[in-house]
Amino acid sequence: MSFYKDKSVLVTGGTGLIGRPLVEMLIAAGAKVTVVSLDDPSRAPKGCTFVKADLREFNGCMDVCKDKEIVFQLAGVKGSPAMTAKRPASFFVPTMQFSINMMEAARRSGAERFLFTSSVGVYQPAEVFYEDSVWTTFPSPNDRFAGWAKRMGELQAEAYKIEYGWDKISIVRPANVYGPFDNFDPENAMVVPSLIRLADPRLHPRTSRSARHDAGRGKRYQRADQPGQRHRCYHQAGSRNGGQARTGRPDRHCVGQRQASGRCQTPDGYDPCKQLWLQMRDRH
Repeated sequence: MSFYKDKSVLVTGGTGLIGRPLVEMLIAAGAKVTVVSLDDPSRAPKGCTFVKADLREFNGCMDVCKDKEIVFQLAGVKGSPAMTAKRPASFFVPTMQFSINMMEAARRSGAERFLFTSSVGVYQPAEVFYEDSVWTTFPSPNDRFAGWAKRMGELQAEAYKIEYGWDKISIVRPANVYGPFDNFDPENAMVVPSLIRLADPRLHPRTSRSARHDAGRGKRYQRADQPGQRHRCYHQAGSRNGGQARTGRPDRHCVGQRQASGRCQTPDGYDPCKQLWLQMRDRH
């Protein structure tokens, strides 16, 4: 029997690039899925319950977390480094609010498991990223607002482990992900979808299909959570600006391994959606 069968699962940002295919996987596994987003309900996959809510409001977060066994926190503010430089408060403040509100609401509501989506922006620029060395460095100046906001979410998880003993929080740091349901708006899209839009101007800024997506399909990220491993952090990409992600000491806070699948992907072909699906399943 599937681990997710009949589980009450909440996915914030479940209409987006990673969230939507993750929701489809969960529904296929028999989960009772609720999606929270500010998008139009038509973007939600069939078979889920859709709730339109602003996660900057704590009471709304409490409402959507009620009776949820598993919470995937994928909601965030996505935009190019240029947009972040022009509107840093619009990235920094909501990112902090999403993290603090959702994790606290999930804790108060008694959620069994919680996944926090961090970012590769927490790393300093490097040819090789060592996952357990993040806290000895500073984020890139180009990522400092988003990077520090995500670091605070990671610290929040650590604080909950220490004070409340909640050790079933997982942290993932995706990088360079692109694919269907990405933002192809040339005004604020990331590098890869911007280039795809230039190659195919017919793409709608919020298109549900990319003709270039299939290249490299068939791989996925590491299975981040192994049985008995809790409160750990995982890098979810093969590279960023030419760098490679490598593990530090596998018995420390962070580990990373790769295996195969398909859906939205990084330029290296790894699939974060399948990894997130496995993230909670393997914690029992």
